[in-house]
Order: sequence, then C-alpha cells, then structure tokens
Amino acid sequence: PLVILGVLQIVAWFGGPRAGRTGLDAAWRSLAHPLGIDGRGRDFAWVVIHGAERFILPATVAALLLMALVVAYAAIGRGRGVGFHRLARSGANWAGTIPRFLVVLLAMMALPEPNVWVMAALLLVLYFPVAMDEVAVRMEAMIRERVLLGAQAHGLPPWRVVFSHLALGHLRPMILAHGAYLFVQVAFTEIAVAYVFGGSAIVAGLATSWGVELRWLMGRIPRFDGDPCYGMPGVCAAWVEAFQCLALVLIVAALLGGVARMARTVRAQVGDRA
Repeated sequence: PLVILGVLQIVAWFGGPRAGRTGLDAAWRSLAHPLGIDGRGRDFAWVVIHGAERFILPATVAALLLMALVVAYAAIGRGRGVGFHRLARSGANWAGTIPRFLVVLLAMMALPEPNVWVMAALLLVLYFPVAMDEVAVRMEAMIRERVLLGAQAHGLPPWRVVFSHLALGHLRPMILAHGAYLFVQVAFTEIAVAYVFGGSAIVAGLATSWGVELRWLMGRIPRFDGDPCYGMPGVCAAWVEAFQCLALVLIVAALLGGVARMARTVRAQVGDRA
C-alpha cells in the first residue's frame, strides 16, 4: 500500500493540477478512463490520484517526525533510571486521553479553511504521548534486564547504542508501527474533515479530497424509489457515480486499511521478541 500511495504522489506531481478535466459527459470505464468520467466531466482516476496527494506528503512528514521524536526520547532516556520512564509514562498517559479528533475539528473550525498541514502537526503532537508510553515501557524493561549494559561496557559510543541497538534493534518494530499508525490517522482524519467541510475541485488553487468526493457521491447514489434515469437517453450519470463511489470506498479500504494491517504485522514482532 505504501508503494502504491507513493506512485500516486509521483503521478500527481507530474500530472499537474488540471489533469483529469475532460469536459465530457459521464461515461463508464474504458482503457482511456479506467474509473470512468463522473457527472462533472472529470476523469475519476485523476480525481483519486489528486485526492491521495492531499494527505500523502503531510502524513509521511508527520510519521517521519514521530519516529525521530521516539528515537530522541530513547536517546535521552538511555542512561536514566526506571524512575525517569515511569514519570514519562505518567505524563504520557494523561496526554494520551485527549480526544484527538475533537481537537482537530475545533482547530479546523478556527481556521479560515481546513489546513491539512496544521491537522498533521496537531495529530503528531497529540499522538506522540501514545507512542512514548509504549516505548517507555520497553525502555523500563530493558533497564531492568540490563540489556544495554553489555554494549556500554564494551565502550560503544552513545550514538551507536541509540541507533544500532535501539532505533534499528529493540525499538524498531514499535517505531515503524507507530509511524504507520500516525500515517493512517492523518489520512483518515483528512478524509473525515474534508467530508464535513467540503471544497474540492481539480483546478489550480483548490484541492481535491477523497472525503469531499465521498460526500458528493454519497448524495448522488440512486435511491430505491425508481430508476433516476428511466427513459433518459445516453449514459446515466447517477449509476456511473454510484460505481465510482464504491470504487473509491474500496480504494480507501485497500490502501489505508493495508497500511494499518502492515502496522499490526510489524507490531506483532514486539510480542515475538518479548
């Protein structure tokens, strides 16, 4: 899933903001338009690509910063006692109870328009205590078991202990798992906020979002009170957009759900090592 999302980001960079505007009527999928053309004359494959571009880079930056902060905490707590990590856990447990989504919603309401970078920064700050709590538990266990004493006794420099034995060793599954979890949280939160606030188009200066597209398409799904296109010539835009809504839901589930599943798989290594 991460590779596919990376490819979508690269394609969006080279495609430009106006890619996908066909000006044609709604049409079913074809070789030229793999997901068809929606009722607003846009190639829906490009809508999906630009919608992914909305959150990929902010979510990636937030995940990388979280992993760097976890490594920094490990470096600070490496030579400290159990009491330091217990104190850190106490603060982390309190901060971790703050409702992240509610805080993000209030912040977005205070801005002139939702900003995905502000959203990612808030989620990073609010999620870091959650990751730090688990890392502090692991650091506490390693101190009790004197895991790092051998490396220190051999005179290894502190930076090597931090990166080789902690970041790339004992804490690696935790670091990767929490980075992936934060990536998914930023992505899903952006979709949810965009669904609530709206504002999507493939034009310069405006952003396309999966959340806004889902909001638009959900309202276009035909109801069970008769065929909305009965007796109308040509392609029925409502049924085309119903197909595109289903396709977008499956794409969200496959890509973001796949990243979350990958995080759970990596996280399981922590239990195996323990």
